[in-house]
Amino acid sequence: MYAGHLDFSNRKFDLSTAFAIYRAAMYLQLEALVQEIESRIVHDYCHGLEVTKCKCRKCPLRAARVWRFAIEPDIGAIQIRNQARRYVVEAWGQTWGREVGLAGQEEKDDLVKDVCDRIRPDTIVSTWRNIQAVRTRMENGSMAKGREATAWVEPLSDMIESVESRAREVLINHFAAFADSAELWALVSGRGFDGEILVTIAQETVDALATAKGCLEAPKVYQVRLHQLLLLNTDISGISVVTTPTS
Repeated sequence: MYAGHLDFSNRKFDLSTAFAIYRAAMYLQLEALVQEIESRIVHDYCHGLEVTKCKCRKCPLRAARVWRFAIEPDIGAIQIRNQARRYVVEAWGQTWGREVGLAGQEEKDDLVKDVCDRIRPDTIVSTWRNIQAVRTRMENGSMAKGREATAWVEPLSDMIESVESRAREVLINHFAAFADSAELWALVSGRGFDGEILVTIAQETVDALATAKGCLEAPKVYQVRLHQLLLLNTDISGISVVTTPTS
């Protein structure tokens, strides 16, 4: 503090230490140090918190940590919070994990709402990819940590179920737009083929149409499949639908 800078000798500090310095600077009301460490957190550790500019593997995990740190009651770092939150929403498939699962319920509900609001017919495929990525992260966390992971895995599972529900709703209610989406055609044309995702979406379609509410959309889905998919000679035979439920 006396020197007025953070660079000294050849020692470096990590993100956890940066958080500690920030909290100390806030407590001591050292505004210059607060601004300096805030800049370090955003630019040095998270490459600007810009999803489109950085594709490294560290940034998604760090962005979630920064977001959770920024929303703590004694921090109140509004600018960092907003930047990190935007990253966590835009890259939710890569950022949702332990830090998000351990956040407060109100914060988690807000994230789910924002993610659900971004689900459109032309993003159904990427939505299911993100869902699978988060579920894989939860499975790995459960195996690696055992019971200790329950504190964040179960809440995160509830969040993902809400996103899945919204994705199914958009898929069935806007099936024609989904069938015309670039994501779907890239998925089945070979450019971005992913058999697992294709089967998952097919099964979700069938399951949704087999419900009392979803069966009303079954004729429309069948018509779309016939005219927009089969007549274009695209082999997506994995997408089978039921026209009427048995009960």
